[in-house]
Amino acid sequence: MLKSFQYILPDGSRRLNLRGIVRAALLALRGLPDALLLRRPMLIASGARVTGTRYIRGTGILKLEEQVVVQGESAQGVSLGAGVSFGSHSQLRPSSFYGGLLGEGCEIGAGTTFGPLAYIGCAGMIRIGRDCMFGPRVSLIAENHVITPRTETMKHAGVTRAGIEIGDDCWIGANVVILDGARIGNGCVIGAGSVVRGEIPPYSIAVGAPARVVRERA
Repeated sequence: MLKSFQYILPDGSRRLNLRGIVRAALLALRGLPDALLLRRPMLIASGARVTGTRYIRGTGILKLEEQVVVQGESAQGVSLGAGVSFGSHSQLRPSSFYGGLLGEGCEIGAGTTFGPLAYIGCAGMIRIGRDCMFGPRVSLIAENHVITPRTETMKHAGVTRAGIEIGDDCWIGANVVILDGARIGNGCVIGAGSVVRGEIPPYSIAVGAPARVVRERA
């Protein structure tokens, strides 16, 4: 457990991070009410909140930094594996807070982490594997509005939801946008600022808008 609170120095030696231990203890105390509801350990920073806890399942520690919002209300629920963490001001949102069409939800595998300002819009089903890394300001949007003739209003034309699937051990760079219908295989790297829609084969490195495979991992 203490290995999680050690700095690794340039010479390979380790130094215990006492401030990290104190911070984790304080966040655990703040997260105690939600931890009792969800029956799992939680580290919750100031301003972070969880709604719809009866829709949320999973075991192991869950980490929410400052101002994170995790909304559970969804048709298939929200499954968060052990060690999943959300950076500050991130949001996981399957549905509107005020009503309307209920979102599908998401499944996120153990050890997957999101940087600050991530947005997981899981109106359509989003499935993410284990040990993935998402950089700052990544957006996942699992829904599309129907485009109507100009004489009709798009806002009331309905939506399509193909969903998003991301395999294990993927690295998604900063500011990447992943759109409805995307399928990203195991072990992929998506370059910063890319826009993904469609299929990225396993162990590919893809960049650009739209994202295109530039090579395979060795």
